[in-house]
Amino acid sequence: MKSNTMKGYIYIFLLIPCLVFCQTEISLLEEEKVDSSIEYNGKLQKAVLYTDDNGDHIVILSETGGVPSKKDEDYQSAELYAYQYSLIRTGKWVLDWRMYDFEKECPLDLICNFIPNSFAITDLNINGKAEVWLTYQLVCTGDISPSTMKVIMYENGVKYAMRGERKVILSENPDTTYGGEFNFDSAFKNAPLIFREYANRLWDKHVIMNWE
Repeated sequence: MKSNTMKGYIYIFLLIPCLVFCQTEISLLEEEKVDSSIEYNGKLQKAVLYTDDNGDHIVILSETGGVPSKKDEDYQSAELYAYQYSLIRTGKWVLDWRMYDFEKECPLDLICNFIPNSFAITDLNINGKAEVWLTYQLVCTGDISPSTMKVIMYENGVKYAMRGERKVILSENPDTTYGGEFNFDSAFKNAPLIFREYANRLWDKHVIMNWE
């Protein structure tokens, strides 16, 4: 029993520093520095270069913003995208994966964007293969309903998803809230615990939604 307890303490001590420091070094790229062979839709929001055991990679985040509907100008649609390209031996950039989401035909207030300061690239399980973390929100509403929030992670081409709602504070009392629930998909549920721990930290950091 004492041995198992000691193992638990060791795991906790290892986990906490990793959640804080297991960030993969990235380089931000200006739009003009992105290789012309790399294609993406929407307006560039972020472009980063990073390296792991699989080589050099570029991650692109882009959004369209609200676009009037072709059928009715009183309606808007918005889309967001994320891409990862990898550099192969021939010197070409090839697409590894593409993520796409949207809010369509909205006659009310439209939100469809990556949440600021939420993007991260880590190697939490220290296997030399980086994890790319994307956090964004979607909503079409005429009131103060919470937006849908999603935390998406890719590791070695495999997608993990955490989906739910942001939390809205309903009064001056911060304990009076609405929303905030989430669910992990099967990939996350079967993943190493450290992935879910990090996803929870991202969720807690960004879950509060301020409509002011």
